[in-house]
Amino acid sequence: MKRLFAAVCIIMLSLPVLAQDGASVKIYKSRNPGEQGLGIIEFIAQVSSRDRVTCGDALNFFVMVIGREPGTFDENKAALKTAGIDAELGMGENDPVRKGDVALMAAEYLKLGDLAMYAIFKTKRYAFRACVANGIMDYAGSEWDRMSGAELIEVMNRVSRRAESK
Repeated sequence: MKRLFAAVCIIMLSLPVLAQDGASVKIYKSRNPGEQGLGIIEFIAQVSSRDRVTCGDALNFFVMVIGREPGTFDENKAALKTAGIDAELGMGENDPVRKGDVALMAAEYLKLGDLAMYAIFKTKRYAFRACVANGIMDYAGSEWDRMSGAELIEVMNRVSRRAESK
């Protein structure tokens, strides 16, 4: 009887572990040849601890949000372009990303054309304002402010949720 009770307890306690989705910890290729690939969780942990994130980090994150596997900087730009997102930020991979850059990519991805000025001009300034109006970004600062890792994660979470609801 004790053996049966122990077996049932072990099975009951292991069910949550077995029910987890293994796809949520995908591995993506590292940009550095000697470095092993990082899981999404490790990537997010790295990004969250940074005061400033780079364009490369933002593109990696955006590629993950659209459901593709991140690659090199140029591969990520090409993947976003095929998804209808213009990722030509005019900056290099290691340059700091600004709120306007992420707002422009988010507005294109989510097709936020409901703000009249953004619908006409399609600039970072009005993309930022469209993202604020739609609750994707907080109205703190301007489109020229550099983003921290925590801000990028929060914005990408909102973009992902908004895309799923469409």
